[in-house]
Amino acid sequence: MLKIYDNTEDFTTYMGYEEIARQLDNIHVLYVHVPTDENIIEQIKYDYDVPYNDTIVLDSSTNNYQSLREQFKKEHFHTDYEMRLFTHGTAKFFFNVSDTFYELDVGPNDLISVPANVKHWFDAGEYPNIKAVRFFTEKDGWEANYT
Repeated sequence: MLKIYDNTEDFTTYMGYEEIARQLDNIHVLYVHVPTDENIIEQIKYDYDVPYNDTIVLDSSTNNYQSLREQFKKEHFHTDYEMRLFTHGTAKFFFNVSDTFYELDVGPNDLISVPANVKHWFDAGEYPNIKAVRFFTEKDGWEANYT
């Protein structure tokens, strides 16, 4: 599900992968529901020219999760695009583009790519249970620039 808020508390809700992808394409955010396939990570690395990846797991055993959560929830941007494939659990990604706010529910098999310099933040919730593969163009990954 995707909610788009204008400058008020009013929002429009979009459902279905194709409709959500069309709406996010307007702000150049890639959103694809990929098939479950043992080779999908290597295929994404090849298709999108992202040679590096790691896996992040956030769950009840994550040390210092509440402080990590506060960090993830701060609006920021990267100078490179941010790409993630969610493989387990659900979370929310938020985007702020020209004072229009986007709230995207993500789950298993959702691949998203946030363009460079797009303000965004992430929340796995109070009781996280999520796993995602992060893809990088540089070995050291992304650096957050907080707004």
